[in-house]
Amino acid sequence: EAMQQYSELANIYYQLAEFDMARQTYMAASKLAQQAGADQKWTLEILTKVADIDMQRLDWKAAIKIYEQLRTMQPEAETPRARLIDLNLKLGNLPDAMAELDGYVAILENSNQRPKAIGFIKDLLQEHVTTPELYNRLADLLIRHGQSAKAIEVLDAGGEALLDAGNKQAAIDMIKKIISLNPPNLADFQNALRKLQL
Repeated sequence: EAMQQYSELANIYYQLAEFDMARQTYMAASKLAQQAGADQKWTLEILTKVADIDMQRLDWKAAIKIYEQLRTMQPEAETPRARLIDLNLKLGNLPDAMAELDGYVAILENSNQRPKAIGFIKDLLQEHVTTPELYNRLADLLIRHGQSAKAIEVLDAGGEALLDAGNKQAAIDMIKKIISLNPPNLADFQNALRKLQL
């Protein structure tokens, strides 16, 4: 009952755009839920609302802390992972973003959900089109599952996007990786590499 009241009060603050008060009230409800040993569903629901408030307030560091709690509670859930990767990339925390990505992809691969892992990285690339590591992770995933031709397509698209963004060195690295995969049109990529290295 107390948690229900906290939740209702927080919802009122939220509707009034009193985000600080709403956040404080949700956090009090979360603490109470954990102390009372309430159903985890309650805590997940409350923390999701807190993360939403942090996102609206553009308090990305606070949002990361909440999404980390949500990820720990539900390691296989997609949304907390996607948000953590996105926020860490926006804040320039590349190692943290890639650690989250690698952890989630490993869970998906171990549970035979490779198509979901591929789709997950493709979705991230739509938001972060100039992040070379995402192209490399997607290509590596495809190669691991015998899809070298698709990996070459990914790296080729990545090279072009990076070149358009002025990241010449990353584009060169992509082409070198393509060449190491011995594509059918190897000579074309070798010529492109020579031109870029001039």
